[in-house]
Amino acid sequence: MESIKEVGNDAPIKAMASLDSLQPQIEKANEYTRNKSELLRIRLQDKADIIATSDSVIKSLVTYFVKNRYQDDLQEVYYYAGSVYRDLQDSPNALRYFLESENQAKKIGHPDSLMLRNTYSQLYLVYYRVQDYKNALVMARNEAKVAEELGVLDARTVFHEGASLIHLDSMEAALHVFKRCLEDIEENGNSNVTLYNELVPMIYYFSVYDSLDDARRCRDLLLKFYPSMRIPKGFYHSMGSFYLADNQVDSAKCYLQKGVLEGSGLDDRYTAAKMLFYLYKREGNLQQSNHYADIFIERNDSLNFGQRQELAATVNNQFKYYKNEAEDKKMQEENERNRLITVVVSSFSLIVLLLFLAVYVYQKNKSLRRIIRKDLELKNIKATNQELHDELVKQELMLADIRTRYQEKQKEIASMTQKMETADAELDRTRQQLDDKELQSRQLLRLLSQKTLEESAYNILQLVKQAANGKYIMESADWLALRSAVSELYPAVNERILQLPGKEVSDQLIKLLDLMCIGLSNTEIENVTGLSKATVWRWTKKYKDVIQY
Repeated sequence: MESIKEVGNDAPIKAMASLDSLQPQIEKANEYTRNKSELLRIRLQDKADIIATSDSVIKSLVTYFVKNRYQDDLQEVYYYAGSVYRDLQDSPNALRYFLESENQAKKIGHPDSLMLRNTYSQLYLVYYRVQDYKNALVMARNEAKVAEELGVLDARTVFHEGASLIHLDSMEAALHVFKRCLEDIEENGNSNVTLYNELVPMIYYFSVYDSLDDARRCRDLLLKFYPSMRIPKGFYHSMGSFYLADNQVDSAKCYLQKGVLEGSGLDDRYTAAKMLFYLYKREGNLQQSNHYADIFIERNDSLNFGQRQELAATVNNQFKYYKNEAEDKKMQEENERNRLITVVVSSFSLIVLLLFLAVYVYQKNKSLRRIIRKDLELKNIKATNQELHDELVKQELMLADIRTRYQEKQKEIASMTQKMETADAELDRTRQQLDDKELQSRQLLRLLSQKTLEESAYNILQLVKQAANGKYIMESADWLALRSAVSELYPAVNERILQLPGKEVSDQLIKLLDLMCIGLSNTEIENVTGLSKATVWRWTKKYKDVIQY
């Protein structure tokens, strides 16, 4: 089985055939060997990219290895439990078992370091898919650290860190990581075909953030490696972004139009339609602009950004539950250990008592006088036992009374709990009313703000409104006029902007805050700035306190 495991690292299908040939011998083996063979089968299926459809086998294996305390096997069992739940799209349980595998690797003195690297990689993917980018960045860096210690650090591992940094608005750091990734692919790419999939998003990011030479290097490598054009995910809108940045508008349109029709997912087609919408709008081609606007809205409705945020919260809640469960488990183990100590001490005391009685009987038979004396002592002991029995009866009566009072207290506690729940519900209603009042106040302030701005900066407001309706494109002078008006009318807001950390402040952010000050909605802000819906939503939530008048 160990030989089959080694073969499975490179040829899992062949290894599964070898494992099947051993099945008659495995069925006659002991329970441990049978369970190890089932775990090996799950490992080979995972290596062969065979998607799991049920968790029944892995649940049984986890129970067996945990119950029998096979510590050396638990890292692997937990890892493949996480892999099964990953295939079943059960992110909370996948997170739970990958974290268990990480903890087990830290407990034992000789962990499987390659599996630990893979564990961090899987944890990165779980956090990234539910938009928990901070934890995704932590796991990506842990993965890179272990991979570097093993001497297997590659471009894909480096890319994970850059992808997390992009979503945390650390653009400069992300581009630095992507350049390291590109250099690694240029040096070692011919030995690993799959690493070229990372070139597609890097083309997009380099193009968008004005690193055209690096984008061109990525493009040349990708086209060289895909002569048969096996199209990777995001290929069309990434290439469209590159040609658009290189002022090759016709080529950009060609790739983006293919992206709308042939993109490998809703995200790809959504992004391509959005880029074509803005491109034709900028050219003044209203017919094509409206056409791609309709497609953009259709794709936008098909995507559910809120569901991803909810899933992130579910994973975080499951993580807290997992930590509490581990603490409860530790406490149970301590209670079990204390109970075992009590049993041992009681048994030892009983043995000592029996030895004492044996000696007592032996001494009793030595002389009649001692027997008589001991008989009198026995009568005294019986009298004492009767007194103890009477005392025990009294204690039992007292205990019954205590139980009765305890039940009464429980009823009182239940009544108080119900009252507290009622009070909590009332408090929630009051809070909701206060929130509604606050919302009304904000809306009133926004209306007052718009009125004030209309009186003092009527011309620039009209231009902004036209831009929000897609009838005008803001020029640099217009943005400066808007900035001047907002600074004069809302000096407190301007001071808060100046107090923001320098790495957060960008031209796009200042434009968004100025538009928020004059009361534009998220949709209008998207139309004026060209920012994505997700970016506008995230920034308006993050910086809403900055624009309090």
